[in-house]
Amino acid sequence: MTLLLVLIGVLLLFIFGSLLLVMFVFSQAKPLTREKAKEPVAVKPMPFPWKAVVLPLIIALSIVVMVLWFYGKLPQEVASRFASDGTPSVWTTRGTLIMWALLPQFLLTLLAVMVAWGVTRIGALARSMEEAGIKLDNLLLVMGNMIALPQLILGFAMLNTFGYNAYQIRIVPLWAVVLIIAIAGAVILGAFFITAIRKMWLKDNK
Repeated sequence: MTLLLVLIGVLLLFIFGSLLLVMFVFSQAKPLTREKAKEPVAVKPMPFPWKAVVLPLIIALSIVVMVLWFYGKLPQEVASRFASDGTPSVWTTRGTLIMWALLPQFLLTLLAVMVAWGVTRIGALARSMEEAGIKLDNLLLVMGNMIALPQLILGFAMLNTFGYNAYQIRIVPLWAVVLIIAIAGAVILGAFFITAIRKMWLKDNK
């Protein structure tokens, strides 16, 4: 469990570090369009981009459905942590396990909503991105939905825990899930960064 929390923490730091890197790159960009502009262009506040948080919302709803499905199948005392050989090492109450299944999902979904809402209110960032030829919608779509990665990891971890307590089986190997999700996140962010930097470079060299 400790290793899982460490992996999720590293993944969250990676996501927000990537967001800060994107903002820094855009703030340092000096596109020619800015030099040639005769009149300042007002940047209107964006409406809330629901598509930027669609994956966190779907995953959170899926976890709620999973909890409702397993709730009646769980005993009052359940295993919450497991040793390296897969045997239970820590036991807790059913209510506590349900809380740990739902609370992180709600908090991460709220975090995705706050990130999406906050970025839409940064007018300077929107201006620099527009001048650099990058759509703010694309940044929001990537960064908001990237919160779904730690949600997925936690979701699979809870699925394993529920599966063991309800049916005495481990449904999926968690290490494989973490590896696949981490690689997928790195590929998505890498592709976005390469595309964004390439567009800014082409814009500056026109």
